[in-house]
Amino acid sequence: MPNKSGTLPISGTFTVNLPAVSANALSETLVVVSGIRAEDAVTLTIMRGQTTITTRGFVLPVMVSPANGQIAITFQNVTATATTAQSMIMAYTAVR
Repeated sequence: MPNKSGTLPISGTFTVNLPAVSANALSETLVVVSGIRAEDAVTLTIMRGQTTITTRGFVLPVMVSPANGQIAITFQNVTATATTAQSMIMAYTAVR
């Protein structure tokens, strides 16, 4: 049941396994999240993973697109050096 403001928050965590991303390139992945709908507003936070710029590049989530049952996340390597493959634990909150 939504609260008086009309919002219903859904929160949780998931792990994203990213391949190596070329310098200044984009990479997209899909994450299955039960209960997410296309009309939800979603925010992401990196909990664990690459948190500092290194000589092997650095990726950031730059776009989040919810759909029914999944979230598409676009990452960008913001450096001039390719990254290595990595895992990130991310937290999400969705509000409808």
